[in-house]
Amino acid sequence: FKQQTIMLINDSFLTQDILVSLGSIQGSVYNDLNHNTTRDSGEAGLPGWTILNDGNPAAVSDVNGQYFITSLYPGTYTVSEQPQNGWTQTAPPSTHSVTITGANRDVTGKDFGNVLRHGVIAVSPASF
Repeated sequence: FKQQTIMLINDSFLTQDILVSLGSIQGSVYNDLNHNTTRDSGEAGLPGWTILNDGNPAAVSDVNGQYFITSLYPGTYTVSEQPQNGWTQTAPPSTHSVTITGANRDVTGKDFGNVLRHGVIAVSPASF
């Protein structure tokens, strides 16, 4: 339920409950091995990645890289992933903008591709 307040005549108000169907956003986080921004056969999901909804933690990818954000009121949301050290995001170029409506409550396919950067990860002092 969601409450709506309506102003009536002479500064009086009417508050009523409205039944709103909640929506969801789902997708996956995957290792984009060939850097083509599309999840291909053999590209594994990445577990344990935090997914942000409007900048706030909202979900963590499961063992298959899948994530689910639920109980969303109609509106527009910005979905992103929290960057991981050593990884570069390949897809989408920045974030997903997702609109939940009465007709479009459950949005799927909002995926995040990532590649492991190669290079120096740590430097240790030389041993003597």
